Amino acid sequence: LPGGAVTPAMYATTGVDDEPLPALRLSLSAPNPFSSTTTIRFELPFAGRALVRVYDVAGRLVSVLADGEFGPGRHEVVWDGRCAGGADAAAGVYFYSVECGGLEARQKTVLLR
Repeated sequence: LPGGAVTPAMYATTGVDDEPLPALRLSLSAPNPFSSTTTIRFELPFAGRALVRVYDVAGRLVSVLADGEFGPGRHEVVWDGRCAGGADAAAGVYFYSVECGGLEARQKTVLLR
């Protein structure tokens, strides 16, 4: 319409509330730095298979903390500062991630010894 005029006929009622949709994102947090163990907290927007992993700064997999079905909502896993083989991980920077339903979140943490 000329001048950007809006007429009531341009809008139709759909019967759907104008409530905002929940954000489809993962949230992830853990204390930083830590010295022996840390609790990684994550929140999933929907149920599904979730993977929680720890990587070193070179991108090598250090440990898989969780690999299974989780419901929507808040969850937590503990990393004891060890590699998958059971040896203590070296002091330094690590990245932890959670993946679920095509979404991924990553955070950095520092392990102090």
